[in-house]
Amino acid sequence: MSLVLGFGEAEYSMAIQIIQECIAAAESQPQDIDGAFRAVQAAYDKRRAHYKGLPQNASPERYSSFWFTHTQLYEGRHLIEFVFSHINRRHPMSPDGWAAMTTKWVLVQDDDDGDSIFREVA
Repeated sequence: MSLVLGFGEAEYSMAIQIIQECIAAAESQPQDIDGAFRAVQAAYDKRRAHYKGLPQNASPERYSSFWFTHTQLYEGRHLIEFVFSHINRRHPMSPDGWAAMTTKWVLVQDDDDGDSIFREVA
């Protein structure tokens, strides 16, 4: 795992958690994977908008949101690309405390082989 000063395990764990939430949502709505993922995305977008409007000392130190692109490769195999935006509201090297990091992940869902999660390494 590559690290950026002020970011690390918390963002890695958050990305895995969000991907797992998307997998669970897709399992409950196998006919509408995009809709299932959009529902998870909407919850994180709402949370991000709420946190962004809070004063710095009232917001969580870190939070994340994401975007995704879904491609069905063939019946039973899907490629989902995630782009995560990780926010740190109390970054020690930022004059105003705000810092952001973007990470990219890929989820391959295969009815025969199961789910595989890959992280882009910069």
